[in-house]
Amino acid sequence: MKLQKKAKQTNFFHDLQCPSGFGDRILDIWATATIARLLEPAARLSIRWSNGLEFQAFSAVYATDLFTINNIQFVNSSPPDSTNTDKRFSRTHLNEKCIIPISPDTLQIVLRGGRSWATSSPKRIFNDAVHYGLNADLDLGEIMSTFRHIATTTVPKDQIARAIPNDAGKRVGIHVRLSDKLVKRESPWDMSVVTWRFIEAKSIACIEQCVTNDEPMLICSDDPDYRDALIQYIRSKGGDAITTALPPSLSNKPGAEALLDFFALASTSRIIQMSKYSTFSMAAALTGNIPLVNLYDDESKAGTCLDVWAATFVRLISSEEELGRPFEGLPLKQRILLFGPRARNFLSEIVRNTRKSIFGK
Repeated sequence: MKLQKKAKQTNFFHDLQCPSGFGDRILDIWATATIARLLEPAARLSIRWSNGLEFQAFSAVYATDLFTINNIQFVNSSPPDSTNTDKRFSRTHLNEKCIIPISPDTLQIVLRGGRSWATSSPKRIFNDAVHYGLNADLDLGEIMSTFRHIATTTVPKDQIARAIPNDAGKRVGIHVRLSDKLVKRESPWDMSVVTWRFIEAKSIACIEQCVTNDEPMLICSDDPDYRDALIQYIRSKGGDAITTALPPSLSNKPGAEALLDFFALASTSRIIQMSKYSTFSMAAALTGNIPLVNLYDDESKAGTCLDVWAATFVRLISSEEELGRPFEGLPLKQRILLFGPRARNFLSEIVRNTRKSIFGK
C-alpha cells in the first residue's frame, strides 16, 4: 500500500467510536489528525462524534461547540460507503488496512488499535507507519512534533476561555482522578486502594512543597467532595487553592464543567496527576505544552499505560524529581485525606474494610 505517493485527497474522515471520557477521545482525535497531516499537509479531517457512556462520577457527553481543533470539523453522520468500525473492528483487532478510500476525494482513517482507546501514541504510529500508508523512512521526531502541534491547536471557545481563572498560568494544576479508577484488582489503567494511598501521600507532599514555595494551585477532580476537602486542607496550611466555577450560561451545555477543568488545567504552569493514570490530565498537559508530574512508581508492579505516552510530553516529571528526595519509607498514614462519598460508595465491602484498617478506624 503506497498511499503516500498518490494521496492527493485533502479530505479525511474518522469514525470516533470511543465512548469514553474526554481524554481518551481527544488523544484518538489527535492521533488521527497526525496521520492525516502527514499524508497530506493541507488535510481537512471530519470526525463523527457521538455521545459516550455513563460513568460513576460523570457522563461522557461533551458539547463540541465549546472547543476547536485546527483543520478539524465534527459531523453527526458518516459519509456513504464508510466502514462501520463499531461492528467490524473489535477491541483487540489489529487492522491491516487503516486507510480506506470511500469516495474519489475522501479517505477514511481507522486507528490500528481498533476500539482500544487512547493507545495510538506517536511511537505507535511510527511503528505502524506502513499500515497508514506513511513513508517507511518517516522520522519519529516528525510524528512527535506533528502530534504535539495539533494538540496545542485544541483551544476553548470564548464561553469556556472567559471562565478560566485569570491567574491560571501562575498556578500549579492538581488533577484528582478517583471514582472508577479505584478497583479491587489493579490493571495498568486503574489503581488499587493501596496504590492510591501511596500516590495520595506523595501528592500531599508535593502540595505542601507548593505551599512552602508560595505556589498557588488550581484543583480539579471528578470527585467534588474530595476536591473541596483538599482545597480546605491546603488553605488550612496557609496555601492558595481554588477550583473552576462554571458560568450559569453554560449549565445546560453537556460536559461544560469537564471542558472548563480541562482547559483550565492546560493553562497552568504544570500538572500534578493525583492518580495513577489519567488521559484527561495527560491530554491537558499536551494541549498546554506544559510539564506533567506523575507520582506512580510501580509499587503495585501492575504497570501503567502512561509508558506508551511518556516520550510525547514536553517534560514528564517523577515524584523524586518534583520533590528532590526519594520516598522510600514514607508512612502510609502521612497526611492522608479521607475519600469522598463517591469513592466510598464505589468500593466493595472488602475494599472499604481495607481502607478502614489502613486508617486505623
